This record gives sequence, structure tokens and C-alpha cells, in this order.
Amino acid sequence: RAPISRLFDWDRINQLKLIKQADVLMLLHLFPEAFSREVLAANYRYYEPMTDHGSSLSPGIHAAVAARVGLREEADRYWRQSLWLDLSNTMGNSALGVHSACMGATWQALVFGFLGVRFEAGGPAPDPEAIARLPKKWGGVSLPLAWRGRVYVVDVARKEVP
Repeated sequence: RAPISRLFDWDRINQLKLIKQADVLMLLHLFPEAFSREVLAANYRYYEPMTDHGSSLSPGIHAAVAARVGLREEADRYWRQSLWLDLSNTMGNSALGVHSACMGATWQALVFGFLGVRFEAGGPAPDPEAIARLPKKWGGVSLPLAWRGRVYVVDVARKEVP
């Protein structure tokens, strides 16, 4: 898919019900305690079909929100799109430099979307249901997070079945 700005002039774009990036979903993503999962899911269902992802930030935010509402396959698809954006030169401009917002959104999708990390008094902790959010092919995720001068290891792994 090409960004809509490459396909139409701005007069035509203004007549269409399309958006360039995940602005509303970004707001919901940044304030997870302020919105219920139902509100998050309703907004994802409404805005996802009309987003053209003309911004490199958009796929990562869609991945994070899709993971949080349990849309594991969509989350995985958007996460991979975000992860590979510069490596595969999706936007045709990687030679000019990397898309740092995209990199940040990819990281946030992993940490706050798939793992559901929240910062509590005892440090960062994954959502107890995080394992259900991980893409099916993933066995688990273990990563260090620095918070308030300490490094914590967040570890989510599928249980081995004997």
C-alpha cells in the first residue's frame, strides 16, 4: 500500500474518510489506565480500516493496540511491518536515515502491547495474561528495562508441556 498522499491530491484526500496515521489510537495507547479495553477495541475497529499508514509511526501503534485488545495475528502483522520498515526500505527513503519514531513504536508495541508492561511500586511487571498476546510462533520474551536507577528483567515464557 502506498501512502494516500502519493495517490491523490489534497483536495481529493480531504473529501475521503481516510487518515494518515494512528492519532486517536496513539492517545489511547499513551494513557492505558484512562480507557477500558472495550473503548480501545471499539476505536481500533473504527480507525484501523481508514488508516493508510502514511506515517512510519502508525504500524507500531496499531501493533501495540491490537495486541492489547487480543488481536494477536493483526498485532504480529503490524509489528513485523514496523520492525522491517527501514530494513526493507518500505517507504523508499531509508538511505536518508532511519525512522526513529517507527523504532520507538516497534519497541513500545513489544513492551506495552505484547507484554503489557506496567510500572508498579516494585518495578516494571508484565500483564499476567501477556503470554496470550504473544504471536503463536514466539516461545517467550525476556528483556531488561531500566527504571528509577535499577535494571529489571521482564520475562514472559510459554510453559513447557511434558
